[in-house]
Amino acid sequence: MAKENNICYEERITAFIDIMGFSDYVENADCEAVYSLVNKASKVEELVRNSKSHGDDLGVEVTCFSDSIVISVGIKRKEAFSNLLTMVHVLIERLVEQSVAFRGGITIGKLYHNANMVFGPAMVDAYNLESKSAVSPRIIMKQEVLEKIESTIDDSFYRSNSYLNKIFNIDGDRFLYFDYFKLFNSNGISYKDDRALYLKQLYRIISIGLMHPEISVRMKYYWMANKFNNLIDLDMFNVPKLFLS
Repeated sequence: MAKENNICYEERITAFIDIMGFSDYVENADCEAVYSLVNKASKVEELVRNSKSHGDDLGVEVTCFSDSIVISVGIKRKEAFSNLLTMVHVLIERLVEQSVAFRGGITIGKLYHNANMVFGPAMVDAYNLESKSAVSPRIIMKQEVLEKIESTIDDSFYRSNSYLNKIFNIDGDRFLYFDYFKLFNSNGISYKDDRALYLKQLYRIISIGLMHPEISVRMKYYWMANKFNNLIDLDMFNVPKLFLS
């Protein structure tokens, strides 16, 4: 059998993101609702395809399968980290719109990723971060991974952008987490209305999670609730804090 051309690993920044509670959602929702959720997530994949077709190739690959999404970009690509974080940002917006929680891991390593297939050690590492370490609704990364990315990539936009280069905060277990509490939609309406809507959507996600019958699930949302209650602009947008018993 002839060997395929150009089949080799590439050093890529890789995000593995999982929709939390997907099994319960499938069991309790009808087909149309599940389709709507999966379709929202796959819009990120569509966005990448459209950018390529218009000659604006960001170097990002996105693969959606069931309740998981893999986003990656080669480290040799200019503005690689900015492009990946932008896609993660878009995905989070889509999931929050659907009142869905998520968690994930971001790493750097060897990966094969094209429009039809994704595999490699970096995906395994990112999956392990998501499934074994993230626990709560957060997207995490090790400090040494961020240091490696920042020392390796050519990304002047990331370094000069005060929003992107502060999007990661350090958590109590020393993992960095993507601070999506800062995010808000950008669909053309005023900042105030946009931010208020985003906060209310987060409030709904947390409230549903805190009412789950299993305490192990509720505990995951306590992390999210504490981060939410610490936001300084809840009063400004008339969004109540969450009551934690």
